Amino acid sequence: MIKSLLIGFAFGVLAMFVSLFTMGAGHGTNVPASVLLPWCMLLAYAGFNNAALLITSLAQFPLYAFLLCQNRIFAILIGILHIGAVVGALVRSAA
Repeated sequence: MIKSLLIGFAFGVLAMFVSLFTMGAGHGTNVPASVLLPWCMLLAYAGFNNAALLITSLAQFPLYAFLLCQNRIFAILIGILHIGAVVGALVRSAA
């Protein structure tokens, strides 16, 4: 289980860096961030501070890994919630 959490953490860090590089200091796109880190993007649109965004982006995939280690049925729930959050983040970014 520790290995799964570390892989989730590494994927979270990778997703965070991909999102940062594609945003290009405000001159790029936030679509990869909305797809990879939708919870973080929704919190950003709600006006949360940078510490909350950093914690959310680093905790998202380890939490997914933890839930998947508990029971594989969580994969369906995670997929549905993640897709819903992605749609919400993309709709919010277009507004």
